[in-house]
Amino acid sequence: MKILEYLSEIKYFLTMLRRYGLPRIKNMEELWKIIRIINWAMHTDWHGYDYLFKNIKDELIAYMLKKYRDKIRVGYLVGATLTIELSEGPLVDDNGKLMSTSDYVKKKFGGRLISWWYPYYCEYSLDCFMVRYWSYDLYLQYYDAAKECDYEDLKFDYYGLIEISSKYGKIHGIVPRIMMWADYIGRFDYIMCRWRVYGWHSKEKCKEKTYSEKEIIEATYKASKVSETAKRLIHKLYIGKKIDDGD
Repeated sequence: MKILEYLSEIKYFLTMLRRYGLPRIKNMEELWKIIRIINWAMHTDWHGYDYLFKNIKDELIAYMLKKYRDKIRVGYLVGATLTIELSEGPLVDDNGKLMSTSDYVKKKFGGRLISWWYPYYCEYSLDCFMVRYWSYDLYLQYYDAAKECDYEDLKFDYYGLIEISSKYGKIHGIVPRIMMWADYIGRFDYIMCRWRVYGWHSKEKCKEKTYSEKEIIEATYKASKVSETAKRLIHKLYIGKKIDDGD
């Protein structure tokens, strides 16, 4: 069995070498393109490996920050959101008039409201609901922490984003993963409120370009130069026969 595994490893290596050469990332432009492709594969849950593509993207961001920090701008887009549970009960306005849940949360939280919903344990009884809203006090707390480069505090900003800007566009990473990049960020080039920049319900546009299976595999293979997760994934794809043996 070990001999078969060994031969399979050799075949895998020779196949990838023949198709793509040695895994390498020539420059920042190519690295940027690879991250874009990995990001697309992550958001579209390509072959069900979104959780691996998330790690690959984060490892590539760390590599970019380490190698090209002087060529990019790194910003912190503060999320500063809170989620609370409220009792359904009789919802009334100041005049004692009954209100719907939707009208109640809109009036109570105003422009700070992001969303509200019934949790799974209340979806039938409807005796409570959840509200997610923006907190100014929490924004100031994270803003001050960012100014002082206190990354340990920032990792609890679950809706915050790290924004990397260059002449090639913008790439985002989530703040809870910030400790992977803390050694390379230094001071932020700018700090802004995420919701002022992108709005409450905006989502990253990852479907504006479609990538082929060959492009995704090639990007993952090149990423394996600096990403341990990419090494495991490209090997998994080959052994799992998701990479065609033919040309």
